[in-house]
Amino acid sequence: TWIGTTQGLDLYQKNTDSFKRIYTNGAIIWLIQRADNSICFASMRDGLLIYNLKSNKLSRYSLPANDYIYTLFEDSEHTLWAGMWSSSLKKFNPITKSFEQIPLKMKNGVSFDNEQIGYMVEYKPGFLMLATRKGIVIYDVKNNFVTQQLNIKVGQLRDEKVITLYKDNSESIWVGSWNGGIDFYSKYSNYFDQITPLISGSEKIGCINSVTEIGGLIWLGTDNGLIVYNRKSNSYQQIKTGLNTSSNEVKFIYRDNDKLWI
Repeated sequence: TWIGTTQGLDLYQKNTDSFKRIYTNGAIIWLIQRADNSICFASMRDGLLIYNLKSNKLSRYSLPANDYIYTLFEDSEHTLWAGMWSSSLKKFNPITKSFEQIPLKMKNGVSFDNEQIGYMVEYKPGFLMLATRKGIVIYDVKNNFVTQQLNIKVGQLRDEKVITLYKDNSESIWVGSWNGGIDFYSKYSNYFDQITPLISGSEKIGCINSVTEIGGLIWLGTDNGLIVYNRKSNSYQQIKTGLNTSSNEVKFIYRDNDKLWI
């Protein structure tokens, strides 16, 4: 298990119950393991880094000054994409070993080139769903243009500030928002069902930072702790982590088979 921290990148070694430091030059913003098993991670100081498990080699691919990666994603064609803090979308070119800027424009000329992209999923082959602070943008990879913008409208989103996206086992999309709501998008209905989880009957759970599915239940990492949502019964349960911390805030949850890392 790989752990990104404000100090660097660590590898948890289960056999010794210890951590091995792999990278030490500052905070890790995002990390993923690619189909070839390499570890890709974004650093505030060093841009993109790729760690080869076979050779134990760490390669760095720098970015222009003040251009920072927010999120990383590998699609079904094994293309590596980077959502940026303030320069929208970039694609990693494995031949030139550099990033290419992807123009995000609709056919009517509306541009999203200066947006912050905080998360992305491939909601169907060849189409990326991008989370921005102005709603969701659908990008057609093959034709290289934005097909749709989803924001605050009837049948769409409750909040334009989208924090996280999750594609579940049924290929439906869960959208976590800044104001504490969840929007559920089914490929069969083609609209968003707005869900507002509450604690103790009335207390809102705050920002939805992370979403995953395990055991048929939806697990939400929120500003008010870990929440389990049962869609069939439309019920919620707050899970106590048992951690001795000053905050209940859960920034990220990761599914490892039948276990969760929080």
